[in-house]
Amino acid sequence: MKILRQNITSGFLVSFIALPLCLAISTASGFPIISGIITAIVGGILVSQLSGSNLTINGPAAGMIVVILDSVERLGGENLVNGYKLTLGAIIIASILQIITSFTKAPEMMKKFPESVIRGMMVAIGSIVILKQIFTVFGYKIPHDSMIKLITDIFDAFLGMQLETFAIGIFTIIFIVLWNKVIKKGPLSRLPVYLLAIILGSAIAYILKISHNQHFLIEEYSVKPSSLFVNLPKSIKDSFAMPIFDKEISINFLISTFTIFAVGSIETILSAIAVDKLDHQRRNTDLKKDLRAIGIGNLICGSIGALPMIAEVVRSSANIKYGATDKWSNFFHGVFLLLFITIFNDIIAFIPLCVLASMLILIGWNLINIKLIREMYREWKPSLIVIITVAFFTIYIDLLVGILMGLSIYYAIKKCNK
Repeated sequence: MKILRQNITSGFLVSFIALPLCLAISTASGFPIISGIITAIVGGILVSQLSGSNLTINGPAAGMIVVILDSVERLGGENLVNGYKLTLGAIIIASILQIITSFTKAPEMMKKFPESVIRGMMVAIGSIVILKQIFTVFGYKIPHDSMIKLITDIFDAFLGMQLETFAIGIFTIIFIVLWNKVIKKGPLSRLPVYLLAIILGSAIAYILKISHNQHFLIEEYSVKPSSLFVNLPKSIKDSFAMPIFDKEISINFLISTFTIFAVGSIETILSAIAVDKLDHQRRNTDLKKDLRAIGIGNLICGSIGALPMIAEVVRSSANIKYGATDKWSNFFHGVFLLLFITIFNDIIAFIPLCVLASMLILIGWNLINIKLIREMYREWKPSLIVIITVAFFTIYIDLLVGILMGLSIYYAIKKCNK
């Protein structure tokens, strides 16, 4: 009975962390706002029971934002709805590849994927997330432009920013950073800071009436967005969508499919290994079984219009911190999320987009992780060259090219050092 209570409590607390993060990741990925929560529900209720892991929490992850958004824009062009549905088709095929791969030796081989290449991916993804979300904090709809164009436009965006959304965004960032630095122990440390930030940010937005009282730094540079708040469908059913497939099997569709498969699989394997190191009982995840479960979950998510899932480190770490003992905590986290969007769905529409964007800026910064880069540089100095190579080609071309270039540089350096 005690173990059950521990898992229910942990699942309840983790769901409060997952709720705002799922909303933020959905928005940044170009998917319907509820899609990330649906992914977490599928990951918790179903995948937890099929998984080979004991303590991981499954759901959408910030590390997949760039992969999914790039797919939506690449496949959709001007028609982003079509790009979204084609991306669902790519997710389905990628999930089948994950299931097939789970019966091979590949999951064990993925453990040896070069850490410097992974770090370069995270640096690039974090940088792209930060740059795109800055526009939302300024009060704009994120432009669907190249990274170079976004960089050149950012100063004009600053001049035309909306002061209210910028102030709320800065407040959100400062609040989360100070909370994490000051509140480290005691009962308050168990409170989900991202949820608190959403509540406070939404309250400030309501008090300031940001939709009606818009003030800009320089009026002539301003571009008023269509909405400053989360745009919800009338019912949860309206968030479901049927996938479509590229009948001609274009190069872009193949690239999207392979990137979703490769990045999602590698992140899942490495996340599961990282969580195992935090397990007080020193249990090891069955990596093949875990990847298979993720593949099944993604097959379902792609079929109903949701984001792909991975084993997620931040929520899994919190799960362990809150006293979880087995996979039932993941199950209950999914159950509570289902209850939240069933009972409190209307409340989500009061959340300002600038608050979610600020949270993603912090998540992007954590993905970059300067401290870890320094440690890797001290251990093996050429790792910095690999990291910069992956980040550069990812930002200026795309993630797949970045990974391939990083692997080429990594193995070339290794060969020269022999």
